[in-house]
Amino acid sequence: DASGLVSRLVGEQLQKQFDFFEPRVEDRFFITENQTRVGGFISTNYNRTFAINLRARTETFFEEGRESYSYEFRIRPRVRFNDFFLMEYNFNYDQRINDRGFSTFVEGEPIFGERDRQILVNSISANYNFNPFHGLNLQLRHYWDTVLYDEFMYNLKPDGRLIENENLPKSALASNPDINFSTWNLDLNYSWQFAPGSFLTALYRNQLFSNNSEAQNNFETTFNNLFQQDIQHTVSVRLQYFFDVNTVKSVFTSEEI
Repeated sequence: DASGLVSRLVGEQLQKQFDFFEPRVEDRFFITENQTRVGGFISTNYNRTFAINLRARTETFFEEGRESYSYEFRIRPRVRFNDFFLMEYNFNYDQRINDRGFSTFVEGEPIFGERDRQILVNSISANYNFNPFHGLNLQLRHYWDTVLYDEFMYNLKPDGRLIENENLPKSALASNPDINFSTWNLDLNYSWQFAPGSFLTALYRNQLFSNNSEAQNNFETTFNNLFQQDIQHTVSVRLQYFFDVNTVKSVFTSEEI
C-alpha cells in the first residue's frame, strides 16, 4: 500500500553519559557509555477506516564487565467508524535485561543493583463528538512495571563507576528492593464548548493502585491483586471561560468618550 510509511532509526552514544538523577544524591552521578540502538516504525494511512502503527527498537551496551540489552515494541491500531466516532488501542512492551540502577540507601550511600525490568502498558481510548461543540471521551489504561534485582549489589564510586560489594548481597538489605508496581485508570469526560474558547467539562475517574516487592508474580496474579485494592472515585466539573481583552478595552474606551 503506497499510503504506508516505513522508517529505520539507528543511534549510537559512544561517549560517556553522566546521569545525575539515578544516584538520588546531590552532586553524584552514574556513568554509562558505548550504547547502541536500532529501531523502526510503520504507520499506515490515517484517512482510511482502519490504520495501525507498529514500532520496535533494541539497544545494548558495549561496556566491559556488562552484558545488558533491551527491546521494546508497540502496536497501536485505530478504527474511525465515522466522522464522529474514533477508537484506538495501544499495547506497549518494554523488556530490559541486566539493567543497572539505584536500589536503596545504606548509611546514606546510594546502592546500585543489576536488574531485569519489564514494563507492560495496555490502553484504550474512544472519542465521540456529537457535533463541533459537544464531545465524549473515554480512557482506559493499565500500567504494569516490575523490577527484579540480582543478588549482588554495587557501591557507586566518586568517579561514577560501580564496584561490586561482596559483603552486601540483596538478602542482607533492610528491605527488599524488588518492585511490582501496577495501576488502573478509567477517565470519562464530557466537554461542551458553549462559547468561542470557553468550555464546561465534567469528569469521572476511578483509579486502582498497587505497589509491592513481589516482582516474580505473573501478569494474571498481579492483575487480580490490583482489583482487590480499594478503588478511588473522583468527580469534578471545570469551567473555562475566554475573555476577549480587546472587547473589554473597547467598552471602557466608548464610555470615556
